[in-house]
Amino acid sequence: MRRPAVKAFYTSIAPWYEDIFPPDPALAAWLDRLLPRHGRVLDIGCATGGLARNLAARSHHVTGIDLDPALVERARATAGQRKPRGEPPVFLTGDMTTLAEAVPGRDFDLVTCVGNTLVHLPDPTAIGGFLRQAHDRLRPGGALVMQIINYDRVLRIRPPGLPPLDNRKIHFDRVYKYDEEPGRIAFHTTLRVKADGTTLRNRVLLFPVTRGDLLDLIRRAGFVRPACYADQGKTRWTPSSYPLYLRAFRRR
Repeated sequence: MRRPAVKAFYTSIAPWYEDIFPPDPALAAWLDRLLPRHGRVLDIGCATGGLARNLAARSHHVTGIDLDPALVERARATAGQRKPRGEPPVFLTGDMTTLAEAVPGRDFDLVTCVGNTLVHLPDPTAIGGFLRQAHDRLRPGGALVMQIINYDRVLRIRPPGLPPLDNRKIHFDRVYKYDEEPGRIAFHTTLRVKADGTTLRNRVLLFPVTRGDLLDLIRRAGFVRPACYADQGKTRWTPSSYPLYLRAFRRR
């Protein structure tokens, strides 16, 4: 599936990706508790590899895949420089809609798709196809963990966007437009780099999948025991939650 706007967006922000979205050690700690010792992990939408590095540092065997070659190049370079304990992650360029071609293995203990990656897919058909391929990458009993924005909340209150991100290196504005494309949210971003004043503007379309629709697609893909959370496995999801974390399993 060609997604040129998505690729262009991430290519443009690749040099500053971890300044905008720093890796979250708490996420890696939660996922580590779901894994056996030296578990096999497939991280879909791995970006610059922050989560993959943190899991590799916990002695897991991690494969990361991303659509954007610039992000994958940075992931490889950073992993090479930092040399985590254990086996370094493997990073591949590939499309989550053709996962079976990019990653033919079927023995992963955990498949992750976090950082709102899922909603870059255009419709329920594409999401369902991805979920079936993710299911088939898992060993029996293996887990899928996904994280997106809670679009039940977004569609109900129609916020103007996400809070701006600001630190000593960047300022990143994120604006939603609800009426530009039927059934989609137009996500407008402006990145300002403080060191030299570089300003980058992008627009990508998001498919605002709701919890109920996502659970239906998860079950149709063959997953069992789905559970939704408002954080990393501690707090049950409610319609007012800000994020949506979902965990499900391949049947044993």
